[in-house]
Amino acid sequence: MTVSTDHSVDTAPVKNELLITPCGGVLIDLVVVPEKAQELKLYAESLPSLSLSERCINDLELLATGAFSPLDRFMRRADYESVVNNMRLAGGHIFPIPVTLPIDNEVSVIENSDIALRDAKNNLLAVMYVDEIYEWNRDDYARKVLATESHRHPLVSEIRTWGDRFISGPIRVFHLPQHFDFRAS
Repeated sequence: MTVSTDHSVDTAPVKNELLITPCGGVLIDLVVVPEKAQELKLYAESLPSLSLSERCINDLELLATGAFSPLDRFMRRADYESVVNNMRLAGGHIFPIPVTLPIDNEVSVIENSDIALRDAKNNLLAVMYVDEIYEWNRDDYARKVLATESHRHPLVSEIRTWGDRFISGPIRVFHLPQHFDFRAS
């Protein structure tokens, strides 16, 4: 099977004159069109996998549906450092907290390769082309983003469990997480 090496997302256009202009001018949509989803899912079965935490799954959904526009991926180092130090993306847009994908130290991820993203039940959600792996500093994050290093703060406690590296790259989502507490309308 051949899957395109083009890592751009083939999505259906969003057209609604009632929507306000999203931050950055374009509403990000990382969900691939249904015609390409099955092919991408089959390809994802052959890839190394990364199991995402509940926080990362929520962030993936917000990235995929444009809620984090203009972000089109988990933050690159330049955006991460700019948000930590200035509460702005590297391009200047206000963004209050980093949106990152931490990986455990034991996880083997290779730059310039695809990886399948899965939920805790091993369901395939997306394919990510890893184009950047970088280290980060927990204490710096806690001080500058959360304004506390107290372990009583839930996110300070949580970041202590994250790995020492973040990864970033284009994402193609073919399955959004299911929410059983909300019925489809």
